[in-house]
Amino acid sequence: MSRETLRETPTARRLPAHASVGAGSTDRHVTAPFAGVVVPAVRVGDRVAAGQVVATIEAIKMEAAITSPWPGTVARLDVSAYQPVEGGDVIAEVR
Repeated sequence: MSRETLRETPTARRLPAHASVGAGSTDRHVTAPFAGVVVPAVRVGDRVAAGQVVATIEAIKMEAAITSPWPGTVARLDVSAYQPVEGGDVIAEVR
């Protein structure tokens, strides 16, 4: 799926990512809100705004957009296209 086809559809829901920040750390992890198949919408090095879609997740014919809670730069992607994940798995790191 190309980045152009990842536009939000009327049936897609925007979900804030479950964000985590390690104690004493500047690492900010964007995590999956539930189990499903993830498709990243950004690449390492991309600048993102707070609320911007970083990936989409699909489970049981339901699609949702995972958004970054913070502005920053995508430092790391922990998933590849169409990768199954569990709720809470790290999708990306935004610094």
